[in-house]
Amino acid sequence: MRPTTSLCSALFATALIAPAGAAVVEVDYALTAGSAAIDPFTLPNPQGGEDLTVTPGLTIDSGSFVARFQSDELGVVGDGDAGIFDFTFAGELDIAISTEITIGIFPVTVTANLVGPVTGTQVAPSSGSLVATTAYAETGPGLYDIVAGPLGCTDNAFGAVCSLIETGLGVTFPITQVAGDDSPLPFTGGTFDNLNAGPSSAGTALDFSVPVDDTTSFGATVDFDWAETGRRLVAVPEPSASIWLLGAALTCALRRRRR
Repeated sequence: MRPTTSLCSALFATALIAPAGAAVVEVDYALTAGSAAIDPFTLPNPQGGEDLTVTPGLTIDSGSFVARFQSDELGVVGDGDAGIFDFTFAGELDIAISTEITIGIFPVTVTANLVGPVTGTQVAPSSGSLVATTAYAETGPGLYDIVAGPLGCTDNAFGAVCSLIETGLGVTFPITQVAGDDSPLPFTGGTFDNLNAGPSSAGTALDFSVPVDDTTSFGATVDFDWAETGRRLVAVPEPSASIWLLGAALTCALRRRRR
């Protein structure tokens, strides 16, 4: 993560979410489960013959984020402006590719697997509002850096399928890291349970495109389940301090863009 990302996000959230003189509650969440629903698809075989069947798999192993809600001076969360920041996740991408070849007179299925890490880091916070202290209605999606790879390739045909994929995609394995910088990702379906009874839990989904190389990608919907790991009550400063914080946040963001 860039060293200024968390500071910029926190400054924006503090300056914008709650009115001066009120308070906000920050709730930390850690991943308990992450699963992806990705539909298989086919690609033409660059050497002719049977199409390639591509079955992407995505496993999310870890992740965390911070949610910020309006509250009273005692820390009781209420409806109103809210935000999501410091969202990160990491996992593994496994793309299974299969096709059928003929050996003699017999058709034989051959397979290959493209495997490597995938990570996501939020670089600009999400903004929205909390409804009925359970639903997060997003109005401004956050920005994320998504990185896939390096992706290696193994197959059960003495390298023949991996060579076929290299020819078809115009790549060389291992495929080096491919980044989707500053991609907007909706924090869709965000729900929170037991925010004022605690410890709370949360669930959400991210719809994003996983890059395979500079020109090839596929869509993935990842469902996340989260558990609260901590919370803190943050007093919001008076108007003059809020204006200073907003100015500092804008300066922080502009510096980042100039890099």
